[in-house]
Amino acid sequence: LFRSATIVGPDIRESLKLFPDIHTFGGHPASVVAALAALSIYESDGLVDRAKELGVELLGGLQRLSDLPIVTDVRGLGLWAAVEFGTGPDGREPLAQETLRAMVLRARALGVLVSQNARSIELAPPYIITSEELADGLARFEQAVREVMADSGH
Repeated sequence: LFRSATIVGPDIRESLKLFPDIHTFGGHPASVVAALAALSIYESDGLVDRAKELGVELLGGLQRLSDLPIVTDVRGLGLWAAVEFGTGPDGREPLAQETLRAMVLRARALGVLVSQNARSIELAPPYIITSEELADGLARFEQAVREVMADSGH
């Protein structure tokens, strides 16, 4: 494993404004070929259209959590979705980070990979997921959220 870093002063950093993030592999032809192949598969297998269809199921399943006063928003696009949490009379106060983390860990223990992003928990199932697998994952995620909320007294 190779690791490296470069430290420069502000004058050199300013001269690099055109390239704020430089990666050795960023423009490598092999990565471009891989990306083009992946896009070709998405198109030929109808995965983008499928993601749109399953995204409706994903959002519908997450809407079941809307009865919880701590759920302030459910949003998504295709097979990406987020459930935002908050407290207080208007929901603008963030839910304790420990509580969100407990939800993430409980979901993972139940076999559902989710991630925390600020006030939200994000879900991004694979494009090849079946409706049955999606429904099962949504039920497990809902279980995780409700269990943690019951344990935390919300």
